[in-house]
Amino acid sequence: MDINIDEMTSKLTKLLADHKSLSDDTILVKSELTARRSELKRAMDEVKELGYNPNDLASEIRREAEVFQLKISNFESELGDVRRIVDPMVKEIRSA
Repeated sequence: MDINIDEMTSKLTKLLADHKSLSDDTILVKSELTARRSELKRAMDEVKELGYNPNDLASEIRREAEVFQLKISNFESELGDVRRIVDPMVKEIRSA
């Protein structure tokens, strides 16, 4: 087995550089993960402050949609009631 010190030194230098690069990349990934976790926590806290459960947004959206539909139906019904009262008055005014 031939041992070439220059080749081994070169390989070790490349491996150490790769190790340093991976170490730097790991630090970058950890830093980004920390930042994203912080942003996620901020967003979840904001959602909680609005009175919603951030862990079950689908049911929160469904509930809000049902409330919205109910309010739309009530509004439509109230408009119909007003229309039934106002229409005869408008008809009388126009025919006078």
